[in-house]
Amino acid sequence: MTSISHLSEVERWLNCYNTMATDFGEHGLNIDFIRDLRPNHDTSAVGSPPLTYLTIPSPLAERAVRLCVLPLEDSADVVHSAIQVTQAIKALLPAGTQVYANAPERLHITVFHMSRPDDPRPSSMTAHDEALTAVPISNRRGPTDEEVADELAAMTSIVQHMPPLEHLEVSSVVLTDTGTLLLCSIDRRADITRLRHSLRAAFPGAPKKQANIIHTTLLRILSPVQLPPASRATIQKECDQWTERLRGTRLSFRKAWYVIETVFSTIEGDQVEVVFGSAAAVE
Repeated sequence: MTSISHLSEVERWLNCYNTMATDFGEHGLNIDFIRDLRPNHDTSAVGSPPLTYLTIPSPLAERAVRLCVLPLEDSADVVHSAIQVTQAIKALLPAGTQVYANAPERLHITVFHMSRPDDPRPSSMTAHDEALTAVPISNRRGPTDEEVADELAAMTSIVQHMPPLEHLEVSSVVLTDTGTLLLCSIDRRADITRLRHSLRAAFPGAPKKQANIIHTTLLRILSPVQLPPASRATIQKECDQWTERLRGTRLSFRKAWYVIETVFSTIEGDQVEVVFGSAAAVE
């Protein structure tokens, strides 16, 4: 029963990645999505850096965005390959295309959002209040010191009682129709799924929308201009070649980070490291 569950989860991830690649190949970029994303970046500056949550078009309260991530810093070979992939795809985009490339030290896999930029929650540990979603996101309060401390303590307990995640591996490189270049992975034992379920149970007030794939964002296209079919085909071919080269590369995670994110979708901000399995050493 358990192995079948693992298999079905892996199949779900693989099917999702294949669908994303196919959608981009057949339909190109979702221009409306990119047009909506673009104002969260300073496209007048070199590199189009993202804005802080205090300065985006719909500003958020202090400490509004909080999440659990797996940093790729323990997988140096994968980070090196990710840099190469980003450079290769960027070079194939039409001249003048604006992009934002994630810094190597920011590469990560998002596990769970206690509070999202599009659905900030002051307290993720109290049951969901329907009235909250009626409040415009810019008018929602930030968390108190106590709420942040409780959130961190709950995440810490869960992570410390789980063994390191050692069965993840790279699956594919995909440019999606949102203009996002992803390094997609699978987990042969579905440990990350168990971690997500545990976090979901611990944070009943967290946003309903959560990551359900395993991905690392490498680059975002910010120009709301459709790519010609020839460019899409060339990019798709390059992604396929990198997929063949990287598929099966192992990822190992000995720690997770609790992040109070201050800059749009970058995990830049206060970070607290929590080591997997460290509770056993104390006990």
